[in-house]
Amino acid sequence: MNRAISPGIYALLLTFVAGLWIVISPFVLEHQPAGAGWTRETVNNVAAGALLIGVSLLGVFLYLALALRDAVRAANERRLAEAVASDDGPAADRPEPA
Repeated sequence: MNRAISPGIYALLLTFVAGLWIVISPFVLEHQPAGAGWTRETVNNVAAGALLIGVSLLGVFLYLALALRDAVRAANERRLAEAVASDDGPAADRPEPA
């Protein structure tokens, strides 16, 4: 069965949203004092969130690249099969070799 969107994409989307929340949570929940330098906890949250965001975006990119590769491969196979089918017409249609 060929699905439009793979279940793995949903997991990558959830990972992206989780990473985004981890990045912005110190500021939204006001654990980071306004105007002050970043605390170690804030730096940790931003780094961990950025890592999750990067991994999820890499996964989406790889998924799309491999899906494109499979689509091109299937199109080439279909084109080759059509070319072979058109060459294998009835024997009466082909001229006799001299």
